[in-house]
Amino acid sequence: MSVGALLAQSRTISAVVSGNAISGTGSAALVLASQGNEQGVGFSVTFDPAKLKYEGYSNGSGLGTANLQYNATQASSGRIGVAVAFSGSTTFATGNRELVVLNFSVLSGGSTTIDFGNVPVVKEVVDAAVNELAVTYVPATITAAVTATTPPAAPVINSASTASATVGTAFSYQIAASNSPTSYAATNLPGGLSVNTSTGLISGTPTTAGSANVSIVASNSGGNSPTFTLALTVNPRPLTVTLQGSVAKVYDGTDAAFVGATNYQISGLLPSDAITISKSSGKYNSAAAGGTLMDVEGVVRSWSMDGTKLGA
Repeated sequence: MSVGALLAQSRTISAVVSGNAISGTGSAALVLASQGNEQGVGFSVTFDPAKLKYEGYSNGSGLGTANLQYNATQASSGRIGVAVAFSGSTTFATGNRELVVLNFSVLSGGSTTIDFGNVPVVKEVVDAAVNELAVTYVPATITAAVTATTPPAAPVINSASTASATVGTAFSYQIAASNSPTSYAATNLPGGLSVNTSTGLISGTPTTAGSANVSIVASNSGGNSPTFTLALTVNPRPLTVTLQGSVAKVYDGTDAAFVGATNYQISGLLPSDAITISKSSGKYNSAAAGGTLMDVEGVVRSWSMDGTKLGA
């Protein structure tokens, strides 16, 4: 039955489903065949919740300026309440008036009926003087059919297979994959890093230098991606070492000199770092008294500082 096929010669409220069938998803229009004097309408729609799942509603094309009150608190039990009313003495115009459209998805196939009841909203039609009007409620018996859905293909990770980070510096790596992953997993991450399982972002601040082969998997309803290996290198944090001034040579017949730890300024350290300066030897530019100490360059090796002479 179509909306246009309803006759307004008698007052009815009908459930109208196109082709009397819902395949996968579909809708039912609730239509008033108005006599022109209806000011308010109330009813409940009933359906089999084992066959149909309520998916929401939209205002009908014939609602006009009427106020729609909607009660879907019992939808999971197969009951929807609808109340429609105009303000003042306004009434529906004569003819077929689509009040509301209910949307459904099919849970199981077969014949089923969309009918009318009194819970949670009592069936009633009134005029502007609140006189109850006679009305016939017309259910829709339909054929419901489940449509097969094809799951998506499993994701395939296509982000970079190598990455580098630095101890003490914030790091991020976005896992990229095809076929719309919905979750992510990563194992064997270096200390200080973690993965957001919803977005696929690996982030954090590495705490230890070294190399790791991180195993990554992306998933969706179609399955898991092949395991992807990210070769992640965490480099030591660079330090800057400068010699503080120069040291006057006290003549001892050689050009050898020893530079103590207090002669260095090291920048780039964190409060928890422990640095040992070793082999901090150099040479003066002269073996004579008053010689000037040549610059010394520091290099981090296993958290020790090696000093080597600059220049010839």
